[in-house]
Amino acid sequence: MRYLVKPKFKNTILIKTQWGHKIDSNKSATEICWYSYQEYEVELAEGIDISECEKLKVVNLDDIKIFKSYIEADDQGGGDLHYQEWDSVKGTTEEENDRIYDNAIWELENWVSGKSTKIINCSCYFTLID
Repeated sequence: MRYLVKPKFKNTILIKTQWGHKIDSNKSATEICWYSYQEYEVELAEGIDISECEKLKVVNLDDIKIFKSYIEADDQGGGDLHYQEWDSVKGTTEEENDRIYDNAIWELENWVSGKSTKIINCSCYFTLID
C-alpha cells in the first residue's frame, strides 16, 4: 500500500550524504542538509501495519524493514533547504577544503556522492494514496 507522508513540523527533514574520492580513499566528507518541509510517497514493506508507522517519532525513509520505496511527492527539486553544513571532512587539501565549505564539492575532480539517508525527525501524517 502507498501513503503520502508529511512531517508534522518544519525544519525536520535531515539528509546526510557521504562523499568520497575516486582515487584517494583517505579523502571523505559528509554533507548535512536540513529541509523545511517536504512530502514523500512511500510504499510499506511486507507485513508493516500503518499504525506502527504512525507511532514513529523519527521516520527513517531508508529503513528497508519499514519502507519498500519512497519518492518525493511534491516535486520541489530537492525541497526547501533550511540549513547546510559539512562534517567529517578528512584527508583534503586546502583547495578542496575551500571548495567543499563553499558548497562546491561537485566542481572538484574525482569526488563522488555515495550513500545518502533521509530522516524525518518528527512524527508524520500518513494518508492512504491507493
